[in-house]
Amino acid sequence: MSALRIFALELKRMWKTRTTWILGGVALILAFAMAFAVISYEEYYYLDENGEETYVSGFKAIAEISEMRETISGEWTPEMIRGAFETYHEVIAEYDDPDGIPNDVFYEKIYPLYPILNRVQNVADTASYIPFSEIALEDAEGYYSLREESIKQYILSLYGGNENVLASAEALMDNTETPFIYKYGYGSNASDYLSLLVWLLVIICTIGAAPLFSSDYQTGADDILRCTKHGRRKFAVIKMLSVLLFSVTVFAVSIAIYTLIVNTAYGWGSLDTSLQTFYSLILAPITVGTAQQLTILGGLLSLLATTCFVMLISAKSNSSAHSITIALVSIFIPIILYTIGGNVFNWLTCLLPTGGVGLGNGFYSRLRGFTFLQAGSISIWAPYVLIVAAAIEIPVFFFCAIRFYNRHKLAS
Repeated sequence: MSALRIFALELKRMWKTRTTWILGGVALILAFAMAFAVISYEEYYYLDENGEETYVSGFKAIAEISEMRETISGEWTPEMIRGAFETYHEVIAEYDDPDGIPNDVFYEKIYPLYPILNRVQNVADTASYIPFSEIALEDAEGYYSLREESIKQYILSLYGGNENVLASAEALMDNTETPFIYKYGYGSNASDYLSLLVWLLVIICTIGAAPLFSSDYQTGADDILRCTKHGRRKFAVIKMLSVLLFSVTVFAVSIAIYTLIVNTAYGWGSLDTSLQTFYSLILAPITVGTAQQLTILGGLLSLLATTCFVMLISAKSNSSAHSITIALVSIFIPIILYTIGGNVFNWLTCLLPTGGVGLGNGFYSRLRGFTFLQAGSISIWAPYVLIVAAAIEIPVFFFCAIRFYNRHKLAS
């Protein structure tokens, strides 16, 4: 019997199991649920015909906000940014106090400008948010240079004046294209939910992979399989490739469902928006769409590295419960290390196979963060380490799992 035939039979066997269908079903439900959760949380406030404040949510809110924000769509030139603050200052001058602005005037003139006003406010004073009215028109017009200087000062304060880190950060900032491009749509909430979905998918696939070898050890089925013609190294490879294919399929289908629903709801054109229009203090010189793609790529590599690591654990463990426990613990360790902080723990977090997924420490969080890993005079941006480490760990853990499986044979 050919290896391809055995592979097909193994896939057929795996897809017939109840566990596979349950895990796959949970993944699909999560993808749909989280996509519609993002959309349902969108809210648009306005004044009704009676002058009362009300709101709509979901798809209707997205359509209304998209229309409202058309006035600031396109390139955020220095002149546009200055114009936004000129409008704000004129309204304040007319009504003396921000709290005294009538609701109809606020929703017509001020509310649509909030993305620009907030971004300038973020860099005008990184220590505290100063009122819009105290931001000079010259500072608003010089937003891009002010932003760059604020990032430099923030990094120096964060790393105790380390010039090596600053040089690495400046190399990233040099690639940032200005003026920024803005179009309301896919934003920070959708990105955060995508990161959460990736993390949950890794947990699901981990649960599916953990008993791969240990369950056969436990039931004694492995003793029988090893006596067959292909029941050693070749069968181990086939079983592992089957699990990897299952994991990739679940991941790809779930992510496709989420992104298709969310991107269609918000508009595919919004993916061309500069990521800096959502976070003023950010180094990544990319668009929202590129951030989405990198988050998916980082999640996929972490998924494969984690799955290979879990299969390695399964090859060493004689108990399914034991292998599942270790696998789940490995997923939460990076979150714990991330909360501790510090250069050493940051290195450990990024080098772990599960370091690219999690709550706060996931790839997207690192992409919009300022974590630089230091080794002597070298400073490396965390997302680079996450990608390279996961890419290396995939084949290393894969072949180590095969080796451990063979050694388990000798010990049995």
